[in-house]
Formats: sequence, structure tokens, C-alpha cells
Amino acid sequence: MKSLIFTFLLVCCAGWSLQAQATELTGDWMMSVTNAEGETFKAQLTLKDNNTYLVDLGMDGSINVRGNYTLEGDQITIMDTGGDNACADGKVGVYKYRVNATELLMTMVSDDCEGRSGPEGKMLFTKM
Repeated sequence: MKSLIFTFLLVCCAGWSLQAQATELTGDWMMSVTNAEGETFKAQLTLKDNNTYLVDLGMDGSINVRGNYTLEGDQITIMDTGGDNACADGKVGVYKYRVNATELLMTMVSDDCEGRSGPEGKMLFTKM
């Protein structure tokens, strides 16, 4: 009986942990990258709790990319679904992620969309 209760508690806690991860991810995130010429490029990523995302390249108020994401363990899988700068043909990106109250780090595992993965395959966002 004790092992049954332990198993039940373990399953419940695992579910809460995944829900907490998803909750930590949702919201608005900003990435800022400086190129070799010293120019700074900014982008806003909005992760919604319905497993969709929006990207505003240049942070000018226009949505350039829309997509869907799924979470599994410490990985997020993304697929653009629309927008002027969306990756075509359902190209999927898989990233390991680490999140805390102020930062989201996404490190590329694989991505079929050239250029989406950021400099050196890493994207560091700060919470807005």
C-alpha cells in the first residue's frame, strides 16, 4: 500500500512540475544580439499558455512569426505556422531550455530552419 501511495504522489508531483515549467515559460521575452559592426538587434518572443508563440523581430509592434510549441522534459519543440519571416514547409526546431524567473536559455538540439537558432545555436531571452 505504501508503494502505491508513493507512486501516486510521484505521478502527481511530476504533473505539477511540468505544469510549473510551462507556467514559467509563458509570457513575454526579449532577446538582444549585437553584430560585429556594433549594431544591436532586438526581438520579442511571446509564449502563450495554449502552446502557441509570436515573434516580433525588431520589436516594432508587428508580428513576424507565429507558431506552435510542445514541451517534453527539458526540451521545447517549435514549428512556425505563419508570418512574413516564418520558416516554410513545417520545419521543426528542437531546443533544450533552461528557465528561471528572469532568463530563458534555448540551446539548439536540431533545427531544419536555417538561421532560426540564433548566434552559435543559442538564444538567451530576458523576461519583460
